[in-house]
Order: sequence, then C-alpha cells, then structure tokens
Amino acid sequence: MDDKRSLSEAEIRTRYITPALLEAGWEYNDIHEEKTITDGRIIDEGQGEWKRGERKRVDYLLSYNSTYIAIVEAKDNNHEVGYGMQQAMDYATILNVPFAFSSNGDSFIKKDMTTGEETEIGLNDFPSPEELWKEFVKAEELSEEEINVIKEPLYPSKYEPRYYQQIAIEKTLRAVAKHQDRVLLVMATGTGKTFTAFQIIYRLWKSKTKKRILFLADRNILIDQTMINDFAPLKNIMTKISGEYDPAFQIYLGLYQQLKGHDGKLNLYEKFPKDFFDLVVIDECHRGSASEESSWREILDYFSSATQIGMTATPKNQESINTFRYFGEPVYTYSLKQGIEDGFLAPYKVIRVGLDSDINGVDVPVGTVNTIGEVVDAGTYAGADINRLVVLPKRDKLVAQIVSNYLKKTDRRMEKAIFFCVDEDHAERMRRALINQNLDLYEKDDRYVMRITGSDILGKMQLDNFINPRKKYPTLVTTSKLLSTGVDVKTCKLIVIDATINSMVEFKQMIGRGTRISEEFDKTTFTIIDFSGATKLFNDPEFDGETTIIEVDPPKPKGGDGGEKPTGSGGDEPPIDIPGQVVTKGHQKRPKIILPNKDVEELYRQERLLDEHGNLITESFKQFVKNKVTDEYETYAMFKKRWDEASKKEEILKQMEEKFIYINILEEEVGDEYDPFDLLVHVAYGKAPLTRSQRARKVRKSNYFDKYGETAKEILTIILDKYVDEGIDELENPNVLNIPELQSFGTIYEIMQYFDGTQNYQNAMMEMKDILYREEAA
Repeated sequence: MDDKRSLSEAEIRTRYITPALLEAGWEYNDIHEEKTITDGRIIDEGQGEWKRGERKRVDYLLSYNSTYIAIVEAKDNNHEVGYGMQQAMDYATILNVPFAFSSNGDSFIKKDMTTGEETEIGLNDFPSPEELWKEFVKAEELSEEEINVIKEPLYPSKYEPRYYQQIAIEKTLRAVAKHQDRVLLVMATGTGKTFTAFQIIYRLWKSKTKKRILFLADRNILIDQTMINDFAPLKNIMTKISGEYDPAFQIYLGLYQQLKGHDGKLNLYEKFPKDFFDLVVIDECHRGSASEESSWREILDYFSSATQIGMTATPKNQESINTFRYFGEPVYTYSLKQGIEDGFLAPYKVIRVGLDSDINGVDVPVGTVNTIGEVVDAGTYAGADINRLVVLPKRDKLVAQIVSNYLKKTDRRMEKAIFFCVDEDHAERMRRALINQNLDLYEKDDRYVMRITGSDILGKMQLDNFINPRKKYPTLVTTSKLLSTGVDVKTCKLIVIDATINSMVEFKQMIGRGTRISEEFDKTTFTIIDFSGATKLFNDPEFDGETTIIEVDPPKPKGGDGGEKPTGSGGDEPPIDIPGQVVTKGHQKRPKIILPNKDVEELYRQERLLDEHGNLITESFKQFVKNKVTDEYETYAMFKKRWDEASKKEEILKQMEEKFIYINILEEEVGDEYDPFDLLVHVAYGKAPLTRSQRARKVRKSNYFDKYGETAKEILTIILDKYVDEGIDELENPNVLNIPELQSFGTIYEIMQYFDGTQNYQNAMMEMKDILYREEAA
C-alpha cells in the first residue's frame, strides 16, 4: 500500500487502470487515454501575440460501436477512490456519455448517468464493452433500427469529429432512427456544419436507413464548396441537380432557386416523384425555407414524406421562429460563445465609431433633388438613411481613412478584410475610397481592393482567390450581401460593418465570416469595426449572453425604420447566384440624394473586448479591470497581502489574465513605464502609481547592496536595470543570467559563486522584490 501511495497519477493509470480495462476486454483502439476534447480558449496578448488557455482533457474516453460510452477519471492513491467522480460526471455531461467512472488504482466507482445510480466495483471487475453496451441499450430503450444506425462507423476522414460534432451526429442519427420527421441542428458559423452533415448523410446511407438524399442550399458557391470538400468521398454516387430528372444517383445537391421554376416554367423539383427522396438536408435553413410565406417552402412541402434535417447557425429568436415552428426544438445546439470558450472559434474585439452624420443627422434643404431629378422631402436624414437614401462622399472618404489608418497603425494592411455596405452602389464607392487611401499597395496589384457583389462578374471571378488563404489578393473586399453567409474566408481578420443591421440572423452571419481559426496562417482573432451601431445586437440575450450597452440613440431616420427589407441592411444586390440565369428583380438602382459638400466628423471611438464568460465588455476597460480586481480583492490591503505572499508575481498576473485583464492594454491607457502592480492598484483602488524607475530607486537608496561583494553588486545592478527597462517578467525569468550584459561574468555556475551558492542568489532576488514593493513609511 505504501508503495502504491508513492506513485503518480500517470503511474496509477499505467500500472493499474489500463491493465484493468484491457483485462475486461477493451481494445486499445477503443481506449482513448488523455483524450483532449477542446483546444483551449485563445487569449489575445496584444501586439500580435496570443496563446491558448487550458485544454479540457479526460483521462480515459472509452468508445464502442462508434459511440462514446464511458469516461474514466484517475487520481493518485492518496485520494479516495471516488475523488475524481465529479470531474468524470462533468465530462460525461459535456460529451453526452452514459457512464462515468472514478478510480485511484484500488477499485472503481461507477456512475450510471441515466439512472443516477452509483456503485463500487473491484479493480478486476470493470465491465466489458458488451456489458456496458447492453446496459446502455436497455437504459435508453434503443430499438433495433436505432442500434443499426448508431453502430454504423463514421467515414474515416482525415480529421475525426470534434466532441460537439460527434454529439450532433449521434443525436441526429437517433432522432431519425426514432422516425422523427423534422430534425433541427443549431451550430455556430465556423463549427463544421457541412462536415457534420456529411457524416450524418454517410452513416444513414451506409446503414441503408436512407437511400436517396437531397442536400439543399441557397448559394451556388455553397453547393460547389460542399461537393469539392466535405462531400468528396460520395462523388461516385453524387450529382448536382442541373436541369433534368436523373434517377441514377443516390445523393443529390441542389439550389432552391434552380428547383423552383421561373417565368412560368415547370418547377424542376416536380419532375421528381414526391417520394423519390427519403431524406432532405437543408443547409442554412433559417433563410426562409421553413416560412409558410416562402416560395421555397413549396419544395419542402412537395417532399414532405421525407425526413427533413434543418441546419442553421441561428438560435431561436423572433426572426427564426418559423424555423423552430417547422422543425421543432433543436436536438443539439453548439453556440458561438461555447465555440470561443472551447478554442474552436476566434475571439474578437469591437471598435465602435460614431460619425456626426449618422448620430446627429444631415439637413436636406427644400428643393433638393435626387439622382433622377425628383424633388425630395426636406428635413433631417440620419441613421439608416445614410448611404441608403443620402450619399455623403466626404463620409465615404472618412470611413476609408479611419479603417486604413487603423490597418497601417497595427501593421495589418495585408490581412484580409470584408466591408459590409448598404448596397452595390455603396460598395463601389467604398472600393474607390479605399483605393485612394492605399494607392501604394493598389499600384503593386490592382486586386488589393475589390468589390465582390452579386452582379459584379470580375469581382466574383476573384472570389476563389479571396477565399484561398495562400493567395494575397484580393485583400480588402467591399460587398453588401454576397459574402454574408456560406463563404469560408478562414484568414479574414477584419469585419467592417457600414450598414444598418436590424436582423440578428444577418448580424450573426456577418460576424461568422471572421470566427474561423487558421493557426497555419496566423489567424486566431479578429476585429469588428462598426460604423452603424450594428453591434448593439450584442445586447440581445439571444446573442449568447446578455450585456448592457448605453449609448446615444440616433434620431429616427427620415426614410423609415431602417430600410425597405426586413433584414435591415437594405441593398439591391441579387441574393441568388445561378449559372446562366439573368436576375433583374430588385437590381434597379435606388434614387439617392448626393450631398458632395457636407463635412463629416468622427464623434467617438470605443474599443470593446470579450470577458472570461464570452460577453462583450461594455464599460471602459479600466472600469472592467476595477470591477474584476475588487470582486476578488475587496480592499487594497487584501490585494497587497496576496501580492507580497506570492513568491512569483507571475502567478497573480496569470490569474488576472484568466479574467481577461490584459496588462498591455492598461499600459496603453495608463502608461508603459509602470509596474503591473502599480497599474492594477491605480485602476482598482485609486493609488498613485510609481514608475519602475521610482521603485528601482528605492532599492538603490536602501542598504540592500551593502551585504554583497563588488562583483555581486554589479550583477544585481544589471538585473535591476533590466527590471526598469522590461518589467517584473525579467526579474522572475529563470534565464535572466543568460542575458548578454552578464556574459562577461562567466557561466551561471560561476555567477552563483559570487553569491556563495544558488540559495543565496535566490534569497537576493527575493529580497530585491520585497524592497521593490515595500510600502513607504508614512
């Protein structure tokens, strides 16, 4: 027993738990030891630097028949056998696993997550895969049909599904096997809905549960990307519906718009027998197909005998209510907030810019005419009227100037950016304005700035290059609606919103253009620059967490409630993209009022970050820091005590960082000459900050150096100077003795001899820190 208590947790696993699992009949392929299930939230450290937070990792994840079936958490033998049970239960809940086990190498505690029952079993009595499977089948009351579908293996793709994709796949398969006719999956943009759809379709087809399957989308590019990428393994049995009824295939991909007839022609979908498909999967199903008023709803009604699976990134809200009425409550939801927390999606910061034309409005005098010579209503135009009804060339120039200056200041000019504009005319004006602000780069390659919209043939020809992370151009792209959904631009690091957005659905789709991560191409975070107040939608409780934002409401627009379209961005861009089809409806230019001499000024600029809960920080950053620090340490004395007790100040700074308190941002707001301690206590408790030079002076004025020889004094002085130049990090850096300034003193071992050994050197460093942070006598 004494010997077992001396073993580490890893040794307990190796000597006792793994052998017990193998003895019970578990195969190595089904035992996933130290299985990482999240990537760890990305923490933006500023200056282009970032790191990942802690990753969630289970000691053992056991699988059987393509299903995650059990969690085993191990602890060393100094803990009780059930000590790891709470952790095992937490992971079992996250992973939707039916059994949780805890062990310290003596025995196991088994938890049935379905019944809640806990029992202790011997180390050599761990249940076999077949025994656990039988328990699972019985508890869940699985039918033979469900078992048949669940047991069908995943397609062996290059990447195994992430944990949430696995759950989404399993829950959907079980719903279909239970003969649920309408199934809904909600997964945030960038979380792999199409890959998930492929695995669902593959397993239903391979298990012969479904024989003919239709995959529906509303953009041609979505169909093409799907066929080339995620659905490629099905190429021999798959076709894209192009005009005629062809019963020779098993997987069909089609556009709503092509299946729906035009100009009195027969609907293409009616060429198929009503019962031809037994499964229909609808991508981006929130985009109108479930609404009773939608003409696309006819397609779903026609194939009503088929099981229909809807996939969307949009949680339940007033706009998406028709989707939920049609499909029912989702079988699984994976949110944007959870994706950021898990490290699968990129966190973002928001820069809000308020312009006087938008907030205070512009006066249009009596007798003013628009672009087609009509006399317009005199009065004040503001908010959504700007760019939709009123064109201000100087505003276009200012917006381009603000964004271009930001890119230049942050050295991000070659990073891909999307500018969402009101309509195609606005997108064209912004293209010209951006060119004028970036002539040096535009002269190198005229694709540096491009407009990519529904009717822009040249622009759309460059869309593949914009999507391709290995292509530098196009770089800055203006658009209105074409890029708001379904276009996967992994390296997009900047989203500029210059259109009034009243639609949560459309807003989340726009934000989703920046949420994808590509570490290979150094894309881990992104920025939103908001000129229209669209990010007020972060307030909405439906946007993954309620926030409070208090800002000046702009005057009610002269032109109405923000646009003719219910989505709020207005626009005349054709929403569809069908080869060979000419679209004219809605593409006529809207007459506008042009005020070329109207000056426009910036009224305010606010920067917002995310907190540790994934919510947008809505107060000033300094107020946010004050609230967080004083929540943890109510008084200055409490914080000072904790700071003094920490042998390494890095421990406290790491704790602050986990709460998204960034020292680099405080340095920008208060000053970079201050110690992190001073920055924190100044902001949190109103203490007058000392510079690092002032703190170092305290050490020099003390008798600190008196006890050391001349060489040791010289070494300590160099280290203290290093603190003044670079901060406490250098003082606590174990490699500080390797800095060039100390090389002339010899090796680390030789330097230690000037202090009569390592321990005396370490004591000297501790005393230096004590004096640095010692309170001045009153």
